[in-house]
Amino acid sequence: MVQTKPARSCARWVRGVEYALVSSRRFDLTSTPPAFAYFSSPRDDAKAARTMLEDRYGSVPLKDATTLIALGGDGVMLDALHASIETGASVFGMNFGS
Repeated sequence: MVQTKPARSCARWVRGVEYALVSSRRFDLTSTPPAFAYFSSPRDDAKAARTMLEDRYGSVPLKDATTLIALGGDGVMLDALHASIETGASVFGMNFGS
């Protein structure tokens, strides 16, 4: 099956998120991953990356998350940061800017 360009681009973003999480030395994604909740922009590439990450690592309700992953621009990152104030979760942002 031939992948379309957006699918290849999305997979590259997901690998970037995984690399950044592992290289931060806070997460070992080969064992039990932390509980992730996601924020994403309405852009197709951000939504596709969110779906790929949810399929691979699962998703929990915001109140149960240990890490919030923001996939989007400044507004999405600010939303995740505001949510982290209430939950105490760590925030990881990947710019999909719009």
